[in-house]
Amino acid sequence: MNFLDTGLAAYLMGIRDWRTLATHISRGPLFEIFVMSELVKESMNRGQRPDIGFLRDKQGREVDLVVRVADGLQPMEIMAGRSYQRSWARPARSWQSTMAEVMPLLDP
Repeated sequence: MNFLDTGLAAYLMGIRDWRTLATHISRGPLFEIFVMSELVKESMNRGQRPDIGFLRDKQGREVDLVVRVADGLQPMEIMAGRSYQRSWARPARSWQSTMAEVMPLLDP
């Protein structure tokens, strides 16, 4: 289940301050949902239908967020870490090459 209101979701999980959030097992998923909800709100405020999703294959590899852009699909990884690690982008880069092959099939 996903809540678009991450504040309510955190409250229901007993998270009352940033110290608790910083070490909570749901910190990453809450951050992912927060980013996605902001993209949904941004689209809705422009009067557009949000065109976002995620990808997961049979091997369990996934991309957190896929956004339709003018020239195709843009995969994105959402991480709640304090510092960037190059390995975080690996799933998105892998899917980007796969999507380049299937994009002609997805265009309306």
